[in-house]
Order: sequence, then structure tokens, then C-alpha cells
Amino acid sequence: MLDPVQLRAIIPGCQNIEQTSPDTFSAQIRVSIAGIGALYEAQIRIFDRKEPERLKLAARGESKLGFGQGEALVTLEETGAGVTQLTYEYGADVGGRVATFGQRMLDGVVKVVLADFFDRLRAHVRGEKPRGAVVQRLRRLISMLQAFRGRS
Repeated sequence: MLDPVQLRAIIPGCQNIEQTSPDTFSAQIRVSIAGIGALYEAQIRIFDRKEPERLKLAARGESKLGFGQGEALVTLEETGAGVTQLTYEYGADVGGRVATFGQRMLDGVVKVVLADFFDRLRAHVRGEKPRGAVVQRLRRLISMLQAFRGRS
């Protein structure tokens, strides 16, 4: 899963990624919120590995719209023959012009992007195409954000 080719297929909006050391990656990721998008230069670090049960990820991305940074604890637990449950806890912060969208809206976008990531991961592991349900949720969220922005 930590191969750059696989990560590019899994990370939503990832246009390029390269491994810069055994535990770090540099990536360019396009993120759009309510029709306003930017290309983020991102640094991703993997640490506190306890294979195969857990790992931590830290990421920071910067663009002309501002920055986003966060950390996640990802755990894997075998729940049956050939079945693994993946859970995660995360914290994220944003700053710059992107922060003007408001915390509730940004929380919604972060949740949708994370759901898309894990949908893509699940499909990738199973050798399937992503279901697209997350993309539909993201489109609905963007429509709501655009309507909200139009009322301001």
C-alpha cells in the first residue's frame, strides 16, 4: 500500500507522488472546495509503525489558498478469515484563505475526502473500481457550499 504508484491511484486528486525516503513522500494533490481549487504541494510522513496492526500518518500541504495539515492513526484488525477491519482517527487544521469557508464546511469536506480515500483503498485492495458513491456525496456537498456562498 505504500508504493507511490498505488498511493497515486488511492489518494483523491493526486497528480504526482514520489518517495523521498523510506517513510516520507512528496506529492502534488489537487483539491477543490465549492468550485475553488488549488494544487497543493504535500509532504506525507509515516511513523510509529507497529506492523501489521497500526501506523501513523502526518501530512502537510500548501497552496496559493493556504495550508492544510493533519495526523491520522490507522489501525488494522483481523475480524475473521480473510477479513480485516480498518479504522482511523484523525485531526486536521487549515489556514489561509481556505480557512474562510468555516469549520463546519471544512469538516464536511475532510470527511468526504477521507471517505473517498478509504473507498479507493478498499476497491484497490479488492482489485475493483471505486464505487463512486463518495464522488456523488462530494458533488452534493459542493452544490450546498456554492448555494451557501451565493447567499452571503
